[in-house]
Amino acid sequence: MQIVGKTYLNNGNYICIAVNPNIIIVRGDGTFIESKEGNKFTDNLNDKTDNEIVRDVVDYFLNNNKLAYISSESAIGIDGKKLIYRNICDPVILKRIVDKYLQDRFEFTKNNELSRCTIDISNTSSGYDSEGKYVLAAMEDSVHKFRLCGRELKFINDLLNEMYTDEIVCLKLDDKRFEITALYNEQKVIKFGESFNDEYLNDLCTLVSNHNQELSDRMTLSMKKREDINEK
Repeated sequence: MQIVGKTYLNNGNYICIAVNPNIIIVRGDGTFIESKEGNKFTDNLNDKTDNEIVRDVVDYFLNNNKLAYISSESAIGIDGKKLIYRNICDPVILKRIVDKYLQDRFEFTKNNELSRCTIDISNTSSGYDSEGKYVLAAMEDSVHKFRLCGRELKFINDLLNEMYTDEIVCLKLDDKRFEITALYNEQKVIKFGESFNDEYLNDLCTLVSNHNQELSDRMTLSMKKREDINEK
């Protein structure tokens, strides 16, 4: 397999890696950096099959970038570096990209202790930024309606559990837009964009209800344990 732009790949000063079945094209930032001495990344690709090379290059990108955006054609890291894979159909590679994005997004959410964020829907991509603005991917179902896929619904659930660890939440409509707030702390808010219309209401209600039920169950179990200890 031909790799155009090996120097950028080996030195890490690439801005875009376009992976195709027969050729990989690497674009740099225009800065010339003298090649590092010693074993280079591309040296490890010798004698490998085209599919193995593609997997290694994708893994190289994933291991060195935190993903902030994915679509069916590309992924973009937090620092803007881009991986294009529109011509890849290997399900193993595509799953690795999605899994890495989900992991990076969850770690960002968990480590930043957000008190306010916004969520919108896209029919083509999923992403987030440092300000707590999320875009979730919707997929067309059998009756030609767009619905949030399971991993995006799970993310909203994870976000609820991170932002409102020990708090009851409520879903309400404010100026024609849904929002979730803590029952006793309205400073914590998840605002949903206009793309969250009534079609998504059932999903949001279910997530809010499940969060509150799980919290109630934990509180009940904790009280029971204390009562059992006091009785001894």
